Amino acid sequence: MATSNYDIEPPVSSGVLPVMSHDLATALEEADFFIAQGLIRDARTLLLEQLLSAPRHPAIVSRLASISSGPASSRGSATG
Repeated sequence: MATSNYDIEPPVSSGVLPVMSHDLATALEEADFFIAQGLIRDARTLLLEQLLSAPRHPAIVSRLASISSGPASSRGSATG
C-alpha cells in the first residue's frame, strides 16, 4: 500500500520543541505585532496559514488558543 507524504505525520517527542524555521519565527513575530495592535483577525489568519506548513506546532497552537480565549478575540482588523 503506497503512502503519500501527506499521510505521514512527524514524530512527536515529549519535552522537545520542533525546530522553528526562520520563516515561522518571522510569522510568529508578525502575529505578535498584530495581536499587540488589536488586529486579532489578521493574527488569526496568519497563524492559520502557518498551520498548513507546521501542523500542531506548539508556538502556533499556543498563540491561536490565547487569541481565541482572550477578551479581544472578537475584535477584527482595523479596516473599518
